[in-house]
Amino acid sequence: MANKKTGEPKGRGAQHDPTTDAMILMEYARNPRPREIARQFGLKHHSYVTRLWEKLPEERKQEYLSQAQDIHEQVAERIS
Repeated sequence: MANKKTGEPKGRGAQHDPTTDAMILMEYARNPRPREIARQFGLKHHSYVTRLWEKLPEERKQEYLSQAQDIHEQVAERIS
């Protein structure tokens, strides 16, 4: 029986949308729980989230952490 192609890349080298990756990274900066983030974005395994974060240079990690903190502060101001 021949394998059917679905049009989506599978296995190693699967391409992901850069916008989705940015959202995943922001979620990780806000709350580093890769399993929950993977479920939220429909990923098969949480290791993608962890690897995505670990591959970032330290400067980019700090940018995401700073943005997440700014968002947290803005929400806290609006609530109070």
